[in-house]
Amino acid sequence: EISLGLVGSEMCIRDRGMTTTAPVIITEADAPATTEEPQGQGAFRVTATSLNFRSSPEVSNLNRLGVLHHGQLVTKISASNGKWWRISAEVSGQTMEGFVSSDYLEPESANPPLEVGAVTAVHLRTSTPITRRRNGGRVFHLNENDIPFRNGTTTNKKLSDIERILAYLDVGNKSRNKRYRAGNGNTYCNIYAYDFCCLTQAFLPRNWWTGASIAKLTQGLPVEPKYDKTVKELRANDLHDWFQDWGAKFGWKPAQSPTELQDAANQGKVCIIVAKRSNTGKPGHITAVVSETATVKANRHGNSVFIPVQSQAGSNNFTRKTPGSRFWKGGQFQSYGFWIHD
Repeated sequence: EISLGLVGSEMCIRDRGMTTTAPVIITEADAPATTEEPQGQGAFRVTATSLNFRSSPEVSNLNRLGVLHHGQLVTKISASNGKWWRISAEVSGQTMEGFVSSDYLEPESANPPLEVGAVTAVHLRTSTPITRRRNGGRVFHLNENDIPFRNGTTTNKKLSDIERILAYLDVGNKSRNKRYRAGNGNTYCNIYAYDFCCLTQAFLPRNWWTGASIAKLTQGLPVEPKYDKTVKELRANDLHDWFQDWGAKFGWKPAQSPTELQDAANQGKVCIIVAKRSNTGKPGHITAVVSETATVKANRHGNSVFIPVQSQAGSNNFTRKTPGSRFWKGGQFQSYGFWIHD
């Protein structure tokens, strides 16, 4: 059964003009403490991107029962040890009791799932395990327990976080990570880009609102997210257009050159190249630009980057490589875009 983690790992804020959202990411590791403890008994909603669910009221590598996701509803049983609460929650299809920090819970009624008048970020969520090793479930985000995130605020920490993410996704290991392995004429560059952006905490949609849903949302009307009815899957061609139409609303900025992209990636920013096919019935392509290392450098002509270092899934999967050509300049593509997210 498909359910929706609405807003996914993002919290809504209002922009000037039409109300939209930008991805303000809150995680257990870096979320500010609340000034007041949420009050009452009953149902509460998780406000963090992901929240560790523990068997005892303390932070330890030995007591994690699982991970609760943004928007998930839990039931408070009692307060314990200051900010720690004993709660009941569903983990991997089973109802369990355990402990979480109440800093990252709010009463169910505190905020509606949809902000009125807002076009929100959207992620589909399921209780079924979605793993790198699974060949399927690609409309959902990964929900494994050991997911690393880019939480750093300094350049060095962002870069080290991205290194952990690249190693975790391990896109080049096609025998092990079936999620990204091409087969039956299908490639999964958009799936890998989605996973990479989710973990780096830059919103990129896997599914996006239909035109009719957007019209209702901008009028302040509630829309229930339903797969292939009110939301639809986006492929690389669609993502090319999404960046142009919505990217700025979610923190993406256009880059003017491969040099600008590579410089940004070297600073720990999230960088994307996306190209749209002339024949939109055929697949476009999307790839991440990642930092240079001592052994993998961008292809430069003088001081200008000609081909940046990239990470991708597709017919050829690799974690970090400088390809031999500028794919976005291929005659099969009608348009391309360079994008950066801080």
